[in-house]
Amino acid sequence: MPVDLQNRLFKYFTDTLSAIVTQAKKTGRYDMGILDLGSQEGSVRRTKLRVYLHKHATGTGRTELHTVNVERGCSWTEAQRKWADLESPTEGFYVSHQESTPLTESVLGSISPLFPVR
Repeated sequence: MPVDLQNRLFKYFTDTLSAIVTQAKKTGRYDMGILDLGSQEGSVRRTKLRVYLHKHATGTGRTELHTVNVERGCSWTEAQRKWADLESPTEGFYVSHQESTPLTESVLGSISPLFPVR
């Protein structure tokens, strides 16, 4: 295959992949693949388990696909309870307006006694 045709084919592939990823991000269906869940606080809950059995030359193998939900925040009720205890007018809920994700992210910001505001 001539190099020019290879380059055009590669460009078509990368443009198509980019369009698919962009659309998936807009609709909230973008999957980042395998991620490290980390060792930070939070709860991990398995939502689905799929088991695949496959045969190979020396026998059979088992592959498990675990779909999980990771919650690193707190419940809305807990956030409201913490919010009620705040004293500074700069403390409270802040909403992110980033367009990189279709989800709206809110943060409860409070002044830490370890880092007092001066």
